[in-house]
Amino acid sequence: MLNSSDRTSLLQTKGFSGIVVGVSSACFILGLLIVNLRLAKFGIYSPDFVRTEYVLVGAVFLFLVATAYFSFQHSLRDFKAVPQHWKQKHYFRSIGITFFGALTAIGPLMFVFSIMTISTNIFKDWWLWISLMALVGFGHYARQLYIRGSTLIIDNQPTDGNVDAMQISKTNQLLGHTAFLLLYMGIYANYLYPHIPPSFGGGNKTPVILIPTAKGLEICKILALPLQKNQVTIGPIEVLTESENELVVLVSDGLTEKKHAIRLKRELFDAIQATIPNNS
Repeated sequence: MLNSSDRTSLLQTKGFSGIVVGVSSACFILGLLIVNLRLAKFGIYSPDFVRTEYVLVGAVFLFLVATAYFSFQHSLRDFKAVPQHWKQKHYFRSIGITFFGALTAIGPLMFVFSIMTISTNIFKDWWLWISLMALVGFGHYARQLYIRGSTLIIDNQPTDGNVDAMQISKTNQLLGHTAFLLLYMGIYANYLYPHIPPSFGGGNKTPVILIPTAKGLEICKILALPLQKNQVTIGPIEVLTESENELVVLVSDGLTEKKHAIRLKRELFDAIQATIPNNS
């Protein structure tokens, strides 16, 4: 028989394990969605549903969402005090609160972005600001979805045998919040995720040099993949995604410079060599 202390310890262990499993599952699902939203832009999808990278992608996304959301929420409390100080003619205090509030709102995420992307032009790229607002929006609607969902479950009581109009309204709100969550996730997947290196849960893979077999070289020439001067190796070429059996690369259209994806079987290549990344 277990004593009360052992029961409490067992319940705490089970509770912690449940939290870990729940968070890991959420990260996996988010990562799966983000990767496939990115691939969908080029008309393809990931055939591998069991990939550890999904957990990292989802975990980094949640971290960025939390950082952006709580930074903005903290700044909003400061901004609300500005009109009152302005009315009282405390102009310097109003300006100071506004300045430091804005710094608090974007500073933490900018610091994280600068580490992740290692880009000197990070503050000039418009995709960064769009992604930042998308992260804040995701946090807001995720919170609303949780609140509305919890309320809908708790209040899910039949009334007089009729469909409750309030319940329908809450259900519609849940659907609306879900749509916004997918929208913001799509913005992240297409504007920020491609600029983050894989080591930080992103999709900015290092370009590679492909060394094809004789058959592979013929196919690469037919597909007009970029040949090096020696006419026997391919690249540098951008990798969109890869698996054990295939490699998906991005190739620019010679006329419009629009990129399109090409699936290549790994058996067509003797070796795949990573190039030195350009961090400038």
